[in-house]
Amino acid sequence: MNPTKGFRYAVARCFMKTIGMLSDGIRLCYKEGLTSGKMVDYIYRNDPSGKWIIGKMIDKRFLSDPGWEAVRIRRSNLEKLIVASIEALRKQAKPVSLLDIASGPGAYILSALETAGGKDVSALCRDFESRWIDEGMREAQRRKLHNVRFEQGDAFNREEILRIVPRPNVAVASGFYDWFNDDAKVKESMKIIYDALDHGGYFVFSNQSAHPKLEFTEQVFTDFNKNPLRMAMRPKELMCSFIQAIGFDAEETLTDQHGYYVVIKARKP
Repeated sequence: MNPTKGFRYAVARCFMKTIGMLSDGIRLCYKEGLTSGKMVDYIYRNDPSGKWIIGKMIDKRFLSDPGWEAVRIRRSNLEKLIVASIEALRKQAKPVSLLDIASGPGAYILSALETAGGKDVSALCRDFESRWIDEGMREAQRRKLHNVRFEQGDAFNREEILRIVPRPNVAVASGFYDWFNDDAKVKESMKIIYDALDHGGYFVFSNQSAHPKLEFTEQVFTDFNKNPLRMAMRPKELMCSFIQAIGFDAEETLTDQHGYYVVIKARKP
């Protein structure tokens, strides 16, 4: 990195960690990490807040970033394809068992369940972090959704996932693959999901293809473990080749106007 860029990033970090802390979004970003489920839920809500007028103004600017706009569109696209998967199974008169392998608080799953409705749908949201499990359960209770449960679990624990009952016929992975630079880990996860899914089941997942300020974001923010942020960009075609090699049929894709995120719906024959 050249000295000029390094200086600019140092100034940006200084601003973010001082005046920027008046913004609730920036403060949450440093408290929980840019990639945390809590942070993403804040971006989804898109309701600027902060300390005094200046804090709210900074937060409004923060939330209006094209990257965050794309994240909100990603959520909308994710919910559309989850609901489409549920409706496709309903047409076959099949009860729906949904599994999210790394849900965080699972706001998008809860919203999709509200949209789809029906007693023929059940959902299991798993996450490695117990705090997101607790928060997700509280939110499900607040929404009076009794067809969803939360449990702590490792998305790479193959034996554990294969033992899930009832066997899932809709699997979801949102924002999960964006943080693995190792393609082998992504393929490992997809193979676990393929083997866990019932035949005719659907896999809905998101992928980050580009970022408007990648170097800046990686230099200024941290991930949910407070480690240096490293985001993985993969073309849609590459992700489709991964799932097709495993055995899935890629059926539908949705993206934002910038092409930053794509959501893919695949089917296990």
